[in-house]
Amino acid sequence: FSEELAFPNLKRNFAKHKMAACNIDKKSHLTSGCVVICKTNLGKEFEGEVICYDEETKALVIKLNPKKKFLCDVVVLNLNMVTDQNFNLVSFPKNDSHLLLDIDREKVERRLRSAKERVGIGVTAEAQLFFDFLAKTFPCRWSGTNIIALEDICISPPYQLENFSSETSSMDYVKTVASKFYVG
Repeated sequence: FSEELAFPNLKRNFAKHKMAACNIDKKSHLTSGCVVICKTNLGKEFEGEVICYDEETKALVIKLNPKKKFLCDVVVLNLNMVTDQNFNLVSFPKNDSHLLLDIDREKVERRLRSAKERVGIGVTAEAQLFFDFLAKTFPCRWSGTNIIALEDICISPPYQLENFSSETSSMDYVKTVASKFYVG
């Protein structure tokens, strides 16, 4: 793979747009952290930091410059839709430290456990939909094929309003919310 063949006008574009010239070598070409500006054949221009590049599909993932402090847009570009004249490599990453993600493994494992617990085992698809509907409003969990809402309301199959059992006053409120599932 040769950068000169893939992007023959790259060095010329640096001078044309008065950007900092970079020495391009095979190892650092389009690596994470590079800043690029490119314009698609449809005329839309994107500027941002390269997250990743897949050479086989010519897919370039760019994190656009954020409009708000903690939010940013991410786009996937097909470089087959970008001409060499419309692609500019602005800079290479200064260091790789910003590329490492700080992942809280315990948090990820808790989320995974929670997601698994929300899936009922041996229940119908409609029962799962009903559970998901209730779980948007109340804390719910599965106990076998029964749904436990608010830790004290048991809803047994076939999950109709007459299948609710509890000795608390909150059951009426849960029934009111549940009735919207059957109406909608």
